[in-house]
Amino acid sequence: MSAVRSQHIEYFLQGSVEDSSLGSLRHRLKGLCEPCTASHNKFADHEIVYVLKPYQGATAVTLRARCSLDAPGMPWQLRYVGEADQFSEKSKNVMTRTCVEVMTSDNLTTFLEELGFGFESEYIAKGYYFKKGDIRVTISKIHRVSTRGDTEHPEAISSSYLVEASVISSVQQNSVGDELKAFTDNLKPVVLLEKVDHRKIYSSGNK
Repeated sequence: MSAVRSQHIEYFLQGSVEDSSLGSLRHRLKGLCEPCTASHNKFADHEIVYVLKPYQGATAVTLRARCSLDAPGMPWQLRYVGEADQFSEKSKNVMTRTCVEVMTSDNLTTFLEELGFGFESEYIAKGYYFKKGDIRVTISKIHRVSTRGDTEHPEAISSSYLVEASVISSVQQNSVGDELKAFTDNLKPVVLLEKVDHRKIYSSGNK
């Protein structure tokens, strides 16, 4: 399995919009971001989550294998996304997390399973992306995969789109977060992008 690795710090903010606001958000982003045709900024990604179960006292390791359904010939992507530190982020405008991305060959899933990683879940994200300099905005509708590996019959899990604005940097610098926050303020009131406490989401989902 060939791979090229990069480790960075990701600055990000998240929010959501209903289907009825999608057109307004896309129109606003087209005015703010770099020009692109409608066909060139669409995406459909299949993401599979793998977990390496920990030994006693150890922490589980979660990795994400992603491939494009629009461009099957593109390399697979292996991603590790660290958890944001909720306490140290309180004084910042945005959240940060470690992000490791590895471009691999198409035998990635087999390789992970041979290493001992177990399949946990999978989903398909369909939507649009926009760029403004180093800022990337994705608008994704998450789809459930009812039968493992069946990407032909996805089912949308809600009537809303996940919206995420992010910047990836090789070094930590507050100016990056300030720039991202200033940009996302331009998207109000169509969508409010903010820091999200993922611990609360996880806790509510496990009640």
